[in-house]
Amino acid sequence: MCQTIPGNFERPGMARQVTKTGYNMNHAELLLRRTLRSQILNAMLFLMPGCVDERIERPVPMIDTIQPATGIKGTVISIQGSGFSNNINDVGVYLKDAPADVILCDPHTILARIPPGATSGYVRVVIEDREATGPEFVYQESGAAADFAGTGFEGLDDNDTATSRFSFPWGAARDTQRNIYVADRGNHVIRKIDTEGNVSTVAGTGQPGYQDGPAVSAKFNDPVDVAVDASGNIFVSDFFNTCIRKITPAGEVSTYAGLAGAIGNANGTLSTARFFGPAGLTFDSGGNLFVADYFNHRIRKITPAGMVSTLAGSTAGCVNGTGGSAQFNAPVGLATDAADNIYVADGFNHSIRKVTAAGVVTRVAGTCMAGFNDGPSLSASFDTPLGVEVDENGDIIVSDSNNNRIRKIYSELNLVVTMAGNGTAGSANGIGNDVMLSGPADLVRVGGNEFLILDINNHKLRRITID
Repeated sequence: MCQTIPGNFERPGMARQVTKTGYNMNHAELLLRRTLRSQILNAMLFLMPGCVDERIERPVPMIDTIQPATGIKGTVISIQGSGFSNNINDVGVYLKDAPADVILCDPHTILARIPPGATSGYVRVVIEDREATGPEFVYQESGAAADFAGTGFEGLDDNDTATSRFSFPWGAARDTQRNIYVADRGNHVIRKIDTEGNVSTVAGTGQPGYQDGPAVSAKFNDPVDVAVDASGNIFVSDFFNTCIRKITPAGEVSTYAGLAGAIGNANGTLSTARFFGPAGLTFDSGGNLFVADYFNHRIRKITPAGMVSTLAGSTAGCVNGTGGSAQFNAPVGLATDAADNIYVADGFNHSIRKVTAAGVVTRVAGTCMAGFNDGPSLSASFDTPLGVEVDENGDIIVSDSNNNRIRKIYSELNLVVTMAGNGTAGSANGIGNDVMLSGPADLVRVGGNEFLILDINNHKLRRITID
């Protein structure tokens, strides 16, 4: 609590030495002493806890510049201006309403780290109860990568996610209980990762072959992808056996569609239909199962009633159209959106295609030529995209395999931006360009803005958080 400062800083009688006709030397001495008194009072008020001298004006903060003016989460920006503070506890920096982490400050400079999940907006600096608004910072989404399962060494070991081993894991799907199923292609088995982080083998022996029956003795030959229906049945695209297999919750494996070893493109019933290298799988809201028929360059549809048809595609090519007039070139990954449109990672067309429920095919992104370029969707380039997924906003996430990158297609903006990866094959976690992948294949959304990437040449699953 403030107290009165005792003491008289003038000598008695000094004021009486000032005459009516002017100032003499005693008056100059009086002015000097009064000035000293004022300075001492201000200093004592400043040093006494709880005292605030309303006569002391605190500087109003002003922002002159911010550098850089654009960046991803974790970017450190330098805010230059005046009226800041040396006390880091007095300083707040906000990008819209998202608080940034203040690293360093002085009266003219603030260093702050941009938080995850921010949005573009004006930078706001708050110094105690005063604030200033500065230039706009353009926030760019990016992907942060972390290991999810696998050691990075090839093998077939069941254990927890940190010590289990995989061999070229290619495709994955999530069930309604949030368990993850993995097509462990090099091991010719189907694996399960439960919500506790335990990894187990659901079906397959570890040796290539073809055999139906109990899951522990069943055999597959290069399973590429899996999809799970509402009843918990797992469907497997058994690539070199050229058929679709089914694993029941009770652990029985059967041939669901096609005939093992029989190559063709015939439509019809489950038993008479033929495939040639079935790859990506996805369900729509009506329970229809779609198959990327790789060597047939077609998207096939299997109804819940068990009828197989060609939704779109014919011979190899990069042509839009409807049904059989459209062309794909080695389609691989599939995903559906909320309106039951199907998105296709059209591998050797180096493009992302869209197929409506009526079979109308359009090119969403890519040029049909291999390359790497961000920008407007139809001029952006990819190199052998193998996986696609749709996020909660209807934007498309792409595993750009030969570019070793994860890309995002902003549907409303018609814009492609790289989220993670720098083009160099490797295995490194981090954010954005610091991430290294090696031939990413399928990806599956596991909630919100989180995705699992099947990092096939690293023999592991990676978690990518995009914000």
